[in-house]
Amino acid sequence: MLVNVRQYFTPKSIAQKLSTLPKLESPVMDTFFPEARRRQWPLAVIGLDHIAKVTRAVPVIRRGSPAIPMGQGARAWEWIEPQPVEVSDFFSAVDLNNWKLLDDVSKDMVITEKINDMRTVVRNTTEGLCAQALTGTITWPMRLQDGTTDTYTVDFTNGGANPLLTYVVGTAWNDNAKTLVSIMDDLIRLEDLFSDQGYGNPEFWCGRDVYLAAFALAQAANSGKNSPINVQINDRSISIGGYTLKLALGSYYNPALAAQGVAPTLRVVADKQILAFARNAPFTLYYTALDDMYANLLPMPFYARPVEQEDPQGIKVIGKSKPLPVPVPKALCWVQAIP
Repeated sequence: MLVNVRQYFTPKSIAQKLSTLPKLESPVMDTFFPEARRRQWPLAVIGLDHIAKVTRAVPVIRRGSPAIPMGQGARAWEWIEPQPVEVSDFFSAVDLNNWKLLDDVSKDMVITEKINDMRTVVRNTTEGLCAQALTGTITWPMRLQDGTTDTYTVDFTNGGANPLLTYVVGTAWNDNAKTLVSIMDDLIRLEDLFSDQGYGNPEFWCGRDVYLAAFALAQAANSGKNSPINVQINDRSISIGGYTLKLALGSYYNPALAAQGVAPTLRVVADKQILAFARNAPFTLYYTALDDMYANLLPMPFYARPVEQEDPQGIKVIGKSKPLPVPVPKALCWVQAIP
């Protein structure tokens, strides 16, 4: 390689550059899969028994991630193969000629900027996978080697055998007959559902319309003198009798919708829904080992490396990650609070 850029892409160098960049914020990842629940998995596959510890069942995997029986002993191990997220950028021959004019500090800044761009795309994709995982099923477009697109599907409900919890409100939250006491009853019943599964510390993410309906009742209660329930209105959250309703503003980009020519951005929680979940459930985000010898076949949240290319001549920089968010179906409940 006439222009040596490989020295900037060792695992140690990548880690150093990432440590200098500002932290990326992703509502779903940061809430359900915070740093303490992100694991770097040393293999390129994950045993179904490890996922069963989290989900209490095994997922159904389709296309590109078959279960692989391994072992000849009394016990047969089964594995699933998470699919990688890969993006690329390009240094043309013209860029590389200009590169020679830069000092070492400027070169490092150029590389760091490219790494930042790619890690942002990888992070946004991982956020989308995490958001879909909360529904019980990941359905994401997957580019095949021949350039066509298929669907990468992970069904954590095991084909419906391990479904998410369900709850139906007695009175719609935008109904004139809805009261704070009725909302409290809904929240208590939802907490009971989680308690029955051994989970607690419930939290409630509300879509826009649901939040506004609750806000109107909370505001009316605060204006009265003798409200039977303690109500507090804070920034994007409402506390009702000790339960906190949060306005869910997160969204993610779905490339499959973009390819269909429809609006590609989806809200994590739709306007008329509530996502109730147990904060103490063991939601886990696995980063599995990368299929890359230059990364020493190690698991990393993000790695990038250069590859020489002909026609056009230049160096392609490939950024990659291999995440698998694993939700807990029995700690999730989607509620249609408004018809």
